[in-house]
Amino acid sequence: STLLFFVYNLFLTSSNTFSVLLTFLALSLFSFFFFFLMIRRPPRSTLSSSSAASDVYKRQGINAEYGNHEKISMLRMVAAVLGCLALALCPAAHVVRDLGPEVDPVRRGVRLFPLHHLPHPDPGGFLTQLHRHHTAIAQGGKQDGSILLRNYKNTQFMGQIGVGSPPQLFPVVLDTGSSNLWVAGTQCVDTGCVRHARFNPAESPSFVVDGRRVHVKYGSGYVNGYLGIDDVNFGGHTIRGSHFTLITEEVGQAFDRGHFAGILGLAFPTIAVHHTKPPFDRLMAQGDMAQNIFAFYLTSRTGEAGGVVTVGGTNPRLHTGPFRWMDVNNAMYWQVEMHDILVNGQALNVCGPEPCKVAIDTGTSLITGPHQGMSLLMRSTYAQRDCSNRGQLPTITFVMQNGMQFDMDEQDYTFKMDTFWGEQCASGLMSLDVPAPRGPIWILGDVFMRKYYVAFDRDHNKVGFAVARHDVSTAELLGIV
Repeated sequence: STLLFFVYNLFLTSSNTFSVLLTFLALSLFSFFFFFLMIRRPPRSTLSSSSAASDVYKRQGINAEYGNHEKISMLRMVAAVLGCLALALCPAAHVVRDLGPEVDPVRRGVRLFPLHHLPHPDPGGFLTQLHRHHTAIAQGGKQDGSILLRNYKNTQFMGQIGVGSPPQLFPVVLDTGSSNLWVAGTQCVDTGCVRHARFNPAESPSFVVDGRRVHVKYGSGYVNGYLGIDDVNFGGHTIRGSHFTLITEEVGQAFDRGHFAGILGLAFPTIAVHHTKPPFDRLMAQGDMAQNIFAFYLTSRTGEAGGVVTVGGTNPRLHTGPFRWMDVNNAMYWQVEMHDILVNGQALNVCGPEPCKVAIDTGTSLITGPHQGMSLLMRSTYAQRDCSNRGQLPTITFVMQNGMQFDMDEQDYTFKMDTFWGEQCASGLMSLDVPAPRGPIWILGDVFMRKYYVAFDRDHNKVGFAVARHDVSTAELLGIV
């Protein structure tokens, strides 16, 4: 029975091996002790043998006594064996297990982990989101969703989408400066492709080949591919039958070193390749959202919870004060007007008599502008690499449409990074000359959007800005998504 205990616990359960051995030894001693007691014979009688008759009776008494002891011993042995058998097979007899993680892949491949329940960091927020979801379902399924953004060194913000059925997941740049969706395909063997997940058409029965070729050129490289059609999961919504580009070739350092597997464009359909309907426009046509709005909340925290994209509306938990709205003046990019830039209240006159073009672009990391205007701005806002002038840089103000002003302090438009060579600083500003007819143009990228929560309204073709809340914790962001 003790051997059975050993085999059963060691090979058929996930008990700790050392504990099983100790219990086996203890039960072995226990069994041996009882076995020794049970097989003892009764003591010899000391009766006299002077009379033959009495000797016969005495021997009969001794035999009877011995027979009784033998019956009792057998009963004890049976009871002990049954008891040890019960100990061997009863789960209650198992020793306390080491909750690991311990694994024996040769025998079981079972891994044990302790589970700890932690209360939700914001029960009210969780219930609010849950009730909003239930209300949306009751109203016919129109609802909003959210996409968590990963922040890589404040230079790339990536959200996860799914392509195909079942969805194949990809981290992509959600880009308001372009209008197409592309992801790498299994046919692509370039460095930028093989570093990330690639779409496999064979694993999606709903995939349809369009076949039209696509070539997209960027400042640091280009991509080639062909159009396909499949379902796209975006912010809790399924976009049915959306066009996307399956990349077969990626050339350029931006792709080789990037942490994204594709780009999902959120600009207008006028710049979509082959005049296809962009994914967000197709989602609008489905009528699944309460409002045809998406909004970006970006933080300076690097890691998996670096921001949130709200799909189908805005989230009041992510901003303070009201939105200030501006009309889009060119339905290609999310382009608005700017009249000037102030440095500590002093005008730079970067635009002249006509307003400057400004694109609100989530796919651009910095604030960029034409060389001439940016040179004027950088004279006052240049951060020394050794951070020697940190704390001395001015406030800059973007004077936008209808005289609306948006301030950015030094900590808003500069970076401070700990490197191998110590603490280093840089301004998040860069000159970029875009040729006509699209340029010259200023671009307010992620640096600007870390200060302001920005909403993109396709119902009215407007862009709204509200001061972002900077006290939203990682736990709150995780609770929102």
